[in-house]
Amino acid sequence: MGAKTEHSSLQTKCDDLEKRLGESEDRVRRLLLQLDEKFEELALLNGLLRAMGASKGIKEILQLFATNLKRLCPFDRLSIALYNHETKKFQVPFVARQGQVMQNEDDPLPFDDQALREVAEQGKPQLRDNIKDTKVHFKTDTGYIRRGYACELLFPLEAGGKVFGTFNIGCYEPGRLDERHKRLMSELIACVSLAINQYIKSRGDKPISGVFQAVQLPPRKP
Repeated sequence: MGAKTEHSSLQTKCDDLEKRLGESEDRVRRLLLQLDEKFEELALLNGLLRAMGASKGIKEILQLFATNLKRLCPFDRLSIALYNHETKKFQVPFVARQGQVMQNEDDPLPFDDQALREVAEQGKPQLRDNIKDTKVHFKTDTGYIRRGYACELLFPLEAGGKVFGTFNIGCYEPGRLDERHKRLMSELIACVSLAINQYIKSRGDKPISGVFQAVQLPPRKP
């Protein structure tokens, strides 16, 4: 009887050890997969940063993202909105859909009553993962939803303590954008801001230079 009990106890320990080994193998596989994904992200980020340095303007920067961004972040629409302090509106010169950048034919966006204003005034990115179900609605949401967009991720473009525009990512499917995309894109947006601001300054002619500079950010909390 004692031998049988001992054998049963050993078998239980062996089963438990085998289970733990299996769980450890699963964790290792997940970690390796995460590392592979991280290496790919870093390689793409590095490529985008180098290519941005050689870009000649806003359209080229947007095309660069339209061509490469899907491996990092899903999107159905990309745009760069520049705030015009003379008209008090956001002008969107180009939009990217299906990997192609095109001239935007829409009217400028009003500064009031829309998500871009919050992003510009707070100087912080904003994730709206389900626009229809969000607690805060803006007038411009109606047209956005009518076009089929369900979630968006908005980033301020900042230079010298001022926000001069926003970088905007939109998706048709709710929940397609999340905090991971927000974190990942934040690493790029500072470089986008620098590249576009340098382009605006290099133009030296109106209506680009001197007009598209705008919203003074509130003092940073210590």
